Amino acid sequence: MAGAAAALGEAVETAAALGAAAPAAVVAARRRTWKSFLKRTQDRMKSILPGGGGNLGFVGVLIVIGIGIITWLMTGFYIVNEGEVGVELVLGEVVDQTPPGFSYNWPYPVGQVYKPRVELQRETTVGVDESVTGSGAVRSRDVPEESLMLTGDENIVDVGFKVLWRDQEYQ
Repeated sequence: MAGAAAALGEAVETAAALGAAAPAAVVAARRRTWKSFLKRTQDRMKSILPGGGGNLGFVGVLIVIGIGIITWLMTGFYIVNEGEVGVELVLGEVVDQTPPGFSYNWPYPVGQVYKPRVELQRETTVGVDESVTGSGAVRSRDVPEESLMLTGDENIVDVGFKVLWRDQEYQ
């Protein structure tokens, strides 16, 4: 590495002396440094892989396939946050619901995990438009397009209500 740094330093000095041709000399020095780095890396890989790396052989192919399968299986870990439930699907069918925490399910495309927020309180208002003022007070305004309804005996009533709900089970 010291030789590469010295070569780069010489290239920079030469580039400074040449003036306009400086970028070309620096680029050439960097290419030499990069090539030497790649050569050292290839030599190290040849000493690690069976058969010198040039011919992986059957054992080398099995090692590469095994690493690929292990990596794929590791993608099946997932985290369910507080307020969520993990809905595990295997081949498109719901198989389990998991509580918050660290869990595992088959990786994609065999399995999937959906994490809906079940602790979230949802709401719908009908007939009333609510807004919060800067001081935190809630201001209500009647919305006649939504609140005026016709009853069974043909009377008109002015209705305003709010529905609050939480999702409990996912199938």
